[in-house]
Amino acid sequence: MSESVKGIVIKEASTSKILIVYHSGSGSTKTICEVLKTRLSKYYIIDMYNLFHIDNNILNNYDLIVFGFPTYHCQHQNQ
Repeated sequence: MSESVKGIVIKEASTSKILIVYHSGSGSTKTICEVLKTRLSKYYIIDMYNLFHIDNNILNNYDLIVFGFPTYHCQHQNQ
């Protein structure tokens, strides 16, 4: 079975592990990351953590790391 997601053809489920790390001041970035997790979890093993609640020792356990960060008026958040 093949499915195309934004031009990427995914043929079958994979055992690849993806980590989504996010920071979300107002909640919008977290929502987008949750949608991404839901869509990708059909094909990959997905974990998602807030930037401030992740153990850096687990980073080597993943094949791909996706970072989600907000911008405020085209600027990063001052934290």
